[in-house]
Amino acid sequence: MATFIRPTTVTRVTSGFRTSSRPNHHGVDLAAPGRHEIFAVADGKVTRSYYSDSYGECIMIKHQIDGQTWESVYAHLRRGTRRVKVGDRVSQGQVLGIMGSTGRSTGQHLHFELHRGRWNVNKTNAVDPLDYIGENVLNRLFSQRHKSQGDQVRRFQNQLLAVGEKLPKYGADGIFGDETEGAVRSFQKRRNIQVDGIIGPETRRELQEARPNYRRMLRLKNPFMKGNDVKAIQRVVGTKDDSLYGPKTEQKLIKYQNQNHLLVDGIVGPQTWGHMF
Repeated sequence: MATFIRPTTVTRVTSGFRTSSRPNHHGVDLAAPGRHEIFAVADGKVTRSYYSDSYGECIMIKHQIDGQTWESVYAHLRRGTRRVKVGDRVSQGQVLGIMGSTGRSTGQHLHFELHRGRWNVNKTNAVDPLDYIGENVLNRLFSQRHKSQGDQVRRFQNQLLAVGEKLPKYGADGIFGDETEGAVRSFQKRRNIQVDGIIGPETRRELQEARPNYRRMLRLKNPFMKGNDVKAIQRVVGTKDDSLYGPKTEQKLIKYQNQNHLLVDGIVGPQTWGHMF
């Protein structure tokens, strides 16, 4: 049996696979309010990334696992949050978009389908995803440290940089290698928590507490920002962390926004902040 990670950290199932009340529901619905990232359940190639009247903002990915073709479907994403296009290669755990309520949807949720074989309009290859997806996505992703890569890893690397840990050789490259593991261990030691080099629940909580304060930063306007929050941003974009938001920091930020397909405005707004931290 193939094992896939969960497509989101949300575990609440509001509608199951082909239930008696919904026999034509060929996937599962995972729902919760708030902002929830959607992850690729396995390595693969994007076959569709489009807007559908029924699926809304939708992504489909083809996977080859032990000679078997699979296709996963991620539907009703938040408008404007799709991060991949047709033909892109994606890694397990890579962020695809944000949970939303587009298309034929009555509330925010992820409609997730898994097909043993290619997706087709009659859904003849659909299987119950809950029979195949494994542990909590983040726990699985970071228990396999040296095989992990993608946007989620890059965000944690940015958080480590922001709180003063060093990644001098590779920076936030999206790959969880020896350098990143060393930075995690250093952070865990400083925060007096279990030192294991894994970004588990306790380490994630500590990173959330230690990261820069967006609400405080919002009270200042570029280019008048200053202080430790600006230093954190400077560490992420790779400029001198002098705590002053000047022209060099703005140039580096614009380059960062360009490289990561964000709104290029030289301002650390909600989208850029969310990608960084």
